Amino acid sequence: MPAEATWERDSGGGLLLCGDWRLRPLDQVLRRGAGSLLRQRWEYLSFTKVTALDSATLAFVLDWQSAQRALGSPAELRDPPQTLLDLAKLYGLTQLWQENIHA
Repeated sequence: MPAEATWERDSGGGLLLCGDWRLRPLDQVLRRGAGSLLRQRWEYLSFTKVTALDSATLAFVLDWQSAQRALGSPAELRDPPQTLLDLAKLYGLTQLWQENIHA
């Protein structure tokens, strides 16, 4: 079973997602710390420790990017899993992300 959704600040000023970021665990983590995740300025969002995701993760990423752009952040995505990229493609969001994805 994947670990619950958690997050941490990494040494480069980015937001590092950890564990299971599907709907139920994501809902729980947002209830605990949505303010920190969406209202703080982060240099990037890293997926290197994500063990599971779904379309709820995609919705979170879109909200996060919107909030970050409003704060003047480049809203860069680092090492997004292929599953997330496939979901973005399915929903026609590839163009929106292309310049902000770094593997």
